[in-house]
Amino acid sequence: VTNSLIISFIHLKKKGVVSDIKDKVAVITGGARWLGKQFANDLAKKGGKVVICDVNYEELNSVKAEFEQQNFTVDIFDIDVTNEESVVKFYESVAEKYNGIDISVNNAGITKD
Repeated sequence: VTNSLIISFIHLKKKGVVSDIKDKVAVITGGARWLGKQFANDLAKKGGKVVICDVNYEELNSVKAEFEQQNFTVDIFDIDVTNEESVVKFYESVAEKYNGIDISVNNAGITKD
């Protein structure tokens, strides 16, 4: 999984689509667990400015603490992606704060747990 994100990035870089992840603003939905958390970690390791959202604020805080232990900076937002209005406000807020969004990993899903 980790390698697939990096391989995709390398492919895009060779095509001239992207230059570098360092300092790019990366938004990851469903970022508190599983794949989303791994994507966020990979992007943070490469120097990206990581912004994650998830419906589970407790887990988001846990991820934030883990990232801070690794000296990564991450912004977290408690967002329910089934609520379109809150998703739009979230993206607008991030774009305003960071003067745009460079990468969006739309990873959120609906589970029964």
